[in-house]
Amino acid sequence: MLDFTPASLGTLDDLIRETANSMEEVTDQRMTPFIQGAIWYVGEVFCRHQKMVWKYIPDIVSGELEPFFNAAGETSALDHPCVGAPDDPESYLYPLNMLRRILLTEDEVGNPVEETLLSIFAHPFDEDDEDDGEELDPTGGWG
Repeated sequence: MLDFTPASLGTLDDLIRETANSMEEVTDQRMTPFIQGAIWYVGEVFCRHQKMVWKYIPDIVSGELEPFFNAAGETSALDHPCVGAPDDPESYLYPLNMLRRILLTEDEVGNPVEETLLSIFAHPFDEDDEDDGEELDPTGGWG
C-alpha cells in the first residue's frame, strides 16, 4: 500500500524493480508518469518522516532555477527535484538517484551491493552518498 509511510517504500521498491532492470533504464524512463510519480513519492516520504524539505538546485547546464509551473521541455526542477535538511544548504538527496541506486548490483570495485529504498531511508546521508556534501548529477551524465 502506498500511504506515504516509510514501510511503503518497500512496495515502491518492488514496483521499480518490476519496471526497470538497470540504472540506465530508470534514467531513460525518468520522464514517464510512473517514474516521475515515484520520484515525487520518495521525496515526499523523506519530507514527512525525515524532517527534510523540497529543494531546487539550479539547472546544471544553464545555472538558472527553472520555473515550477508552466515549465517548457525537460527541466531539472521537474525532472529531478531533491530533498534535504531545511537548515543545511549543502545537504540534498535526489530521489531519482535513489531509484537508480536500488538497481545497482555491484560497487566500483566489483563488490556486490544490495540497496533498497528502505535502507537508503534508514541512512540517507551515508558516506557513500556524499562527496563534499554534494550528491552526483541525478541524470548520471545522460542529460
